Amino acid sequence: MSALENITHNVVRLTSTFTDGRQSVGTGFYFALHRTEQKTIPIIITNKHVVQGSVKTLFKLSVKKLKESVTEMIDIGIASTAWINHPDPNVDLCAMPFAQVLNVIPPENKVIWNYLTEENMPKQEDWDAISSVEDVIMVGYPNGIWDSVNNRPIYRKGITATNARVNYLGEPKFLVDIAAYPGSSGSPVFIYRDGLNVVNTAGTQLAGKKSYFFLAGILFAVHTYNAQGEMIVEPLPTDNSTRVSSKIPTNLGIVLKSNLIYDFKKVIPNALTGGVQK
Repeated sequence: MSALENITHNVVRLTSTFTDGRQSVGTGFYFALHRTEQKTIPIIITNKHVVQGSVKTLFKLSVKKLKESVTEMIDIGIASTAWINHPDPNVDLCAMPFAQVLNVIPPENKVIWNYLTEENMPKQEDWDAISSVEDVIMVGYPNGIWDSVNNRPIYRKGITATNARVNYLGEPKFLVDIAAYPGSSGSPVFIYRDGLNVVNTAGTQLAGKKSYFFLAGILFAVHTYNAQGEMIVEPLPTDNSTRVSSKIPTNLGIVLKSNLIYDFKKVIPNALTGGVQK
């Protein structure tokens, strides 16, 4: 199975419900924190503004009933108190330990999911290898759109609009030129190059470019113009209301760099109970 196909089951559609009855949609994805040979602590990562102020958040898990050889979707509810904010209050990320959800799934049901790991994170040589403009793949639920029958997300493709290895405006961010709509908040953004290498019989590269695919960051905001013609930065909205907006999109999304995920190790301890046994 290709890397692009694998990430189909890395993401999850989050529907948050608020006290006034409103609902909003965002994107989350699974990541393995504190992974060892014996135990893994999986978490769901999204933007804080996707779940902040909500009463609960719902998502659907695809499970295969082993005895019946059929696949169905089940609803999972998460209380707002389950989310753990990123230790830097200025970083729009939060996470929820996911093992306790898996541990209540009946053993006769197999959950269909994949998590990203540190192996999917960029190493220094990956950052050094990229150019100023690279193809990016974003996976999520723009305007809440999804394949509701097969529980699958939407893929979008764009390019980096700033050099991803350089901190945009001195902060761990970069820009992407991609259509970003409500529901895309929390979407993982991958830098992807399907290189064509020419090698000799000894395996030495003679020509071509290196192939790579890694989690570069998480979409959280966009640049827009307001009615006064001023450029503003705002978190991506999470609702699909039909109200009239005077803001003009630029299709310039702002992505938090993926290395910020490592900071969750400070607030989600390795000794957390309910990890997934290997």
